[in-house]
Amino acid sequence: MLILSGSKGFAAPAYDEIGQAFKAAGLNAYLVHVLSPGDLGAIATASGAQRRIAYSEQHLSDRILAVQGVVAYLKGNRALAARSKFWEFPFARKSPRPLRSGEAI
Repeated sequence: MLILSGSKGFAAPAYDEIGQAFKAAGLNAYLVHVLSPGDLGAIATASGAQRRIAYSEQHLSDRILAVQGVVAYLKGNRALAARSKFWEFPFARKSPRPLRSGEAI
């Protein structure tokens, strides 16, 4: 399970609780922070939610590439890949399905 952080990082205790719940269920959870220091600064200094949202939308493709890089790393590491399954959870559908080899997330 890849867990993406918000702009506050992983400091919130909820992330530990989520990770422990996945571990108890026998699943690996990887905490992925895709926001750069520049992103964090821009989000923190944006005046209002609309500007934060606009900034996030402008940089969404960068974040998608970062997550794809994490998935590629996990798939490329034999020890991790042997213990991992890769699923997508699309918002447009109600049921997840496994990712096909080479498919973009």
